[in-house]
Amino acid sequence: MSSASGASAGLVAPGAGPITSKADDGERSRYCAQLHVLRAVGASVPNADLGDAVCIVHQANLRPPRYPEGEVVLGAKSGALSADVGPVNAKFDELSGNVGAVKAKLDELSVMMVGIKAGQNNVVHRNMNGNSRMAEHNLQPLKAEEGEHVGEYPTQPNLFPAMLGALFSLNNPQLDKLEEFYNCKFKGTSMAARQSAFTAFIGALSARP
Repeated sequence: MSSASGASAGLVAPGAGPITSKADDGERSRYCAQLHVLRAVGASVPNADLGDAVCIVHQANLRPPRYPEGEVVLGAKSGALSADVGPVNAKFDELSGNVGAVKAKLDELSVMMVGIKAGQNNVVHRNMNGNSRMAEHNLQPLKAEEGEHVGEYPTQPNLFPAMLGALFSLNNPQLDKLEEFYNCKFKGTSMAARQSAFTAFIGALSARP
């Protein structure tokens, strides 16, 4: 690099090489600007000095700046942010667990609503069954109001008796299946007593022969 002469001799040229600080970056740019100002006011600034100054700035810009003090600060901030992520993740996990509990509760309420609606529908069918007087009168099946089959109708006549007279032909295995479907016990010390319990459950009047 040429040494400065004339009016530029009083300026100290910064060294070339990578930028190591913000001050170093500013010093190189300032030196180049000062030479341009000197030439603009008529001072003798050799082309070699001006060219070298431009090269110094250009070379510095070609290299990625390295500010050790900045790296330390950024490293500290990065560590702090990483530490802050831990509580955030813990809170997220907690909220995820709460969402699962809320969903389970909503599912439970949904099943309850299905059961309530089934009970409302069954009121009409129980009233119709209560009007049956003759053994050949058709029975209206009821929906399950709880349990695994909530909201469903039983098959008829395979599970649910089709006519009033068939109520008194139900045996214990058939009554057991009806208990399982409706999630309800039809208790009695005899099969006839269990038949009567189921008859009352569906709203039918006893027409036992």
